[in-house]
Amino acid sequence: MSSGKKIIQISKINYVKIVGMKRTIAVCIFYDTEGNVYLQDRRNCSKAGEIYGFWGGGLEEGEKPEGALRRELQEELNFTYKGEFDYLLTRNFKVDRGKLIGWDIELHAYCLLVSKKIVNSWKIEEGTGVAIFRLDTAVEAKVIDKRDRDILKYLSEHINE
Repeated sequence: MSSGKKIIQISKINYVKIVGMKRTIAVCIFYDTEGNVYLQDRRNCSKAGEIYGFWGGGLEEGEKPEGALRRELQEELNFTYKGEFDYLLTRNFKVDRGKLIGWDIELHAYCLLVSKKIVNSWKIEEGTGVAIFRLDTAVEAKVIDKRDRDILKYLSEHINE
């Protein structure tokens, strides 16, 4: 892992900004048969300025993406899933805002068809709640990050095949 440090002075307070960091994350897009997607309300835990986003997070030492996703869903939703997730895609990008600005991200996206019973069983441990969007409108919703909207578009094509 490479990193550099840059000192930024704001109002006579020095901040250290880490540049050149890399992070691998695994996320899950939950959807139902009625055309809804279930996103995390991230207003109190945003790392890149997002308001709504996918459930999941960073890989820990030695983890594979699907293992990290299972751990993250347990931590964030108190949700244990023993079946197979549907692999959706992998994307690489550089964060352009928020706490992780300048970081290189490798994102592994999975999706899972869920019932209302499953959604109602979640206990929210991170974020302020579950945001329900119609998939067909979520792909255009400005409150959802552009990269996430692109992934939702891909999901829409994937489940309609």
